[in-house]
Amino acid sequence: LYAVAVGVAQSFVNFEAPSLMEYLLKPGVSVFISLALGSVMGCLVRLVARRAAGRDAMLGITMGAIFITGGLASSLEVHPLLANMMAGFVVVNFARHHQDIFAVVEQIEEPIFGIFFTLAGAHLDLKLIESAGLLSLAISIGRFAGKLLGSRLGAEISDAPPPVKRYLGYALLPTAGVAVGLVLEAQATFGAGEFTRIMVSGVLGSVIISEILTPFMMRHSLFKAGEASPGVSGKS
Repeated sequence: LYAVAVGVAQSFVNFEAPSLMEYLLKPGVSVFISLALGSVMGCLVRLVARRAAGRDAMLGITMGAIFITGGLASSLEVHPLLANMMAGFVVVNFARHHQDIFAVVEQIEEPIFGIFFTLAGAHLDLKLIESAGLLSLAISIGRFAGKLLGSRLGAEISDAPPPVKRYLGYALLPTAGVAVGLVLEAQATFGAGEFTRIMVSGVLGSVIISEILTPFMMRHSLFKAGEASPGVSGKS
């Protein structure tokens, strides 16, 4: 969906009128190559990780695979985020020792997240607060409504237990990593310009709104649904 949406947006920005086949074919090929690249890299990690001697070696293999996958995806002009997600999917579902692989990554994930969000915040242009602020508000309202209504509808259709129907939507509201990653990828696609700055600032603003409001909603929903207890903490 992201690939198709970017293709459609590019045509509007460039005042082009491509055919329906161009809307679907180019994004489809890009997604296919991304998934294929991620699958191959995931299989390579699975094979090499068997021979890793210790956690340090496992960390080196994992980080190297992430950088290589991202670099190859960028060179092929496909989606680095999707390729790495596919690689992770292959590893977690087919690697025998996938717990060890992700355990070593968890040791360094917090500083990586810190760098990631610091770089993302550097793209937030306060000069565009008037136009981007309205966009951020619209994105947040639309996203909250979609999550709440969609989760409720899905729970009703699947005849889920009452706590799921009432509280699932609130637990799904937090957003950050994927949204930021996709908007920065879109920025690289569209290049510099007023449209891009408003787009990035608007999405980042909606992420800030989400990060301020939704942790309380998520915590409340988990306690009310009986999925968490006071005094019990853990890292998912």
